[in-house]
Amino acid sequence: MDISTEIVTPALMAVFTLLLGWFGRGQFRSLKEEIAAVEGRLGARIDRVENRIDALHSDLTQVALGVGVRPHAENG
Repeated sequence: MDISTEIVTPALMAVFTLLLGWFGRGQFRSLKEEIAAVEGRLGARIDRVENRIDALHSDLTQVALGVGVRPHAENG
């Protein structure tokens, strides 16, 4: 191996590594933004489901009170 190969090969590897990192940086940034958007939509959906469950619980409580169900002693 001559000296030019020993210098050129690591230099090319460094250049390609820097280029790959530079190009990949934008992709990771956009991926991070997409994940944040999905988290936001998922959080909103979970909130809506929780609100619906709360409303259903309230409706069931009203039905139970209307029918005349009395709480059991072990339920407190």
